[in-house]
Amino acid sequence: MSALSFTILSSFFLIMISQATAQTPSCDNSKGNYTINSTYHNNLNTLLSSFSSHTQINYGFYNFSYGEGIDKVYATG
Repeated sequence: MSALSFTILSSFFLIMISQATAQTPSCDNSKGNYTINSTYHNNLNTLLSSFSSHTQINYGFYNFSYGEGIDKVYATG
């Protein structure tokens, strides 16, 4: 019976430690590798400010992009 108890307790322990821990969402628009008031920066601000007004969901995530070429910005939430 002790082998069965050990197996059950081990399984319970493995299940408990494998549970995902939720992380606090964060979006820091004050840091990055771009020039302030550049086209990229303006596209980023436009994209972030329009985040809450878009409601189309693709497979459980919001996928956004704004701009063209090297100044195009992407966001997933």
